[in-house]
Amino acid sequence: MKALGMAENKVLIIDDDVGICETLADIFQEKGYSVTTAGTGSEAIDRAGQTAFDVALIDISLPDTQGVDLLVPLKEIEPDLVVIMITADASMKNVVRALNEGASAYITKPLNMDEVLAKVREALEKRHLVIENKRLLHEIQQELSERKQAEEALHAEKEKFRFLVEESPLGVSLIGKDGDYKYVSPKFVDMFGYVLEEVPTGREWFRKVYPDKKYRKQVISTWITAIEETKVGQAKTLIYTVRCKDGSKKVIKFLPVKIAGGDYLVIYEDITEQKKLEAKLIQSQKMEAVGRLAGGVAHDFNNILTTIIGNTGIMLMHNYKEDHIRECLEEIKDAGMRAAALIRQLLAFSRKQTLRLEYLNLNEVTADMNKMIKRLIGEEVKVRTLFESDLLQVKADRSKLEQIIMNLAVNAKDAMPHGGELTFETKNAYLDESYGNEHGVEPKPGHYVIITVSDTGIGMDKETKSHIFEPFFTSKETGLGTGLGLATVYGIVKQMNGYIWVYSELGQGTTFKIYLPGVKTAAAPAQKKITSLERFIGSETVLLVEDDKLLRNVARKTLKLHGHNVLETENGGDAIKVAEAYEKPIQLIITDVVMPGMNGRELAERIQSIRPEIRVIYMSGYTDNAISHHGVLEPGINFIEKPFTPKSLMRKIREVLDSCPNSPY
Repeated sequence: MKALGMAENKVLIIDDDVGICETLADIFQEKGYSVTTAGTGSEAIDRAGQTAFDVALIDISLPDTQGVDLLVPLKEIEPDLVVIMITADASMKNVVRALNEGASAYITKPLNMDEVLAKVREALEKRHLVIENKRLLHEIQQELSERKQAEEALHAEKEKFRFLVEESPLGVSLIGKDGDYKYVSPKFVDMFGYVLEEVPTGREWFRKVYPDKKYRKQVISTWITAIEETKVGQAKTLIYTVRCKDGSKKVIKFLPVKIAGGDYLVIYEDITEQKKLEAKLIQSQKMEAVGRLAGGVAHDFNNILTTIIGNTGIMLMHNYKEDHIRECLEEIKDAGMRAAALIRQLLAFSRKQTLRLEYLNLNEVTADMNKMIKRLIGEEVKVRTLFESDLLQVKADRSKLEQIIMNLAVNAKDAMPHGGELTFETKNAYLDESYGNEHGVEPKPGHYVIITVSDTGIGMDKETKSHIFEPFFTSKETGLGTGLGLATVYGIVKQMNGYIWVYSELGQGTTFKIYLPGVKTAAAPAQKKITSLERFIGSETVLLVEDDKLLRNVARKTLKLHGHNVLETENGGDAIKVAEAYEKPIQLIITDVVMPGMNGRELAERIQSIRPEIRVIYMSGYTDNAISHHGVLEPGINFIEKPFTPKSLMRKIREVLDSCPNSPY
């Protein structure tokens, strides 16, 4: 066995970043390793063909290939090569793939050199032990199959094997053909908490680690089948969740190997963290699928809804003597607004909504909503607030924060049908890795503001709690919920770089904790909205650009009803021609963001080069990153979200035009 850290331990560093290669090479050479570097995948294959390496550190992304695609060819050259991935990829998709295809571990950028050295040493230890165990197992099987040794020799080999597994990173046990445990390794004890005397037989083992009788019966049945179908020297992988002595649950990969004489050598590997990564990847893929669906339909569907809501809004401006006609129009408008809310919820869950970030004080936001919350939940539920006085600010979207608070309040009300207590609490906190492990979140270390929403309601069981953030999952009766409320909360919190944690037990109520990054700055004062209908009237010239004819008609009618001169086109090319040819001033351009040929951002820049004084309002139900970055609006952007009402459109127009220094209004 090679001495760890000596020169014969050869390291291959594969990264196109010369600085990283040089830094790692210096560190490893200083520790006594022999180091070779490669900047591309093809160069790495050439190096591996010339030298037998013990360990390779591979960047997840290389100029000529993905780092994960090097695992198979490198393993073909050196089967026992230890591979450690270097990644800055937050999605973890390639990391999970690499682990499944044979990588030993991964490290994230920026690199922590102590962590790099520790993971390399740990991986080399595993490699050396695995190689030695393979050799030893092969010798044992060969010797036993040929029956060249007597019982004394077998006993000696068992003692030799026992010595080798004492320091193994994998748990090991030796089980007799009668089901008695003859030996368990120190790692077995560390992994499960049980010493040999506590699990003397297979019966006792199964009873303790599988307390659920139904699950235990299923596991035993599978084990029996595997044992009956396994021949000497063969192994069959089994994966089960076990309960350890301390009550914790772990996902374990079992590798039982049948040896001559009927005994079994069982190797145990804790793959709990790997399974968590896989679960996160699956959840991420679910969210991406919903996001693609929502994004695909949001643009066209929001155009349709704007047409419906806009036309009913225009008609409602007229005073109908027939009450039944007005009632029908109100119902059409309400249905359109409900459909729009569903689309917004889907976009929120998939983190594709548009955010307007500002510095806010969560105490003020929650306090401003207090009256509305009390009206919503009724007199049977008592509302308490516990606010930290010197609360940090958060950079967030006020309307989305209000949406989070309202959704959690509605959920709490439904969980307290006979009344109870709803508590809102805020506080500052510094979160580190230990705090995240304790509470089941994965925060970046730093200062956070926590808003806690607790109720004294009926609570949830573990099965329900595990699904509450999934879209369309609801525990309410059919017709009483869409299953998007908490999914929306989850998406909004994640898009604002926050974390959410929930604790609940049946009959003990529920507590939600939302962690948002805290900042030390003054919160922006709330802007007053225009409420008077007369204030919407204007006489400015507006260039309207929208490829959807029906929506364009609604916007044109709304603008004309409020006194504006309207120039309309259906695409960017025609809009530029109008802007060049029109001899009088044009005060404002209202343009769709997503259009064929030229998007709204490109169009606005072209027209502002012709008319620098012109103001711009973008409208869209799905920005497609044209005016935002990861759903966050760029500073100074004026935006109205589809579907909108005539009133909201005119309010936005007045806000933008009245901010002009020479506006007459």
